[in-house]
Amino acid sequence: MNKLEIKLANGHKIVAELCDYGHEIPPEIVVCIQDEEGVALQDIVLVRAKEKGIGIVDDVNVGTEVLVWTDEDNEDYTHKFRINEHDFEEK
Repeated sequence: MNKLEIKLANGHKIVAELCDYGHEIPPEIVVCIQDEEGVALQDIVLVRAKEKGIGIVDDVNVGTEVLVWTDEDNEDYTHKFRINEHDFEEK
């Protein structure tokens, strides 16, 4: 898995990671806060292909889903954005 890390003043780090779980679940980009040992402490954002069902990529309404966690005391995401892909074909 590919990672980018930003160190925080308290020794923790913000980590962005491409997670490819295999053919059963489509790949996702996950951003979270981890401790010094790499244990995830808090989710920040998850980016994935738009789904039409759990783990089923939407191949008709192609685009992106962005899940955001803004409440540090809640493990569930607080905002979900569904962004359609721009139609680049000239009409």
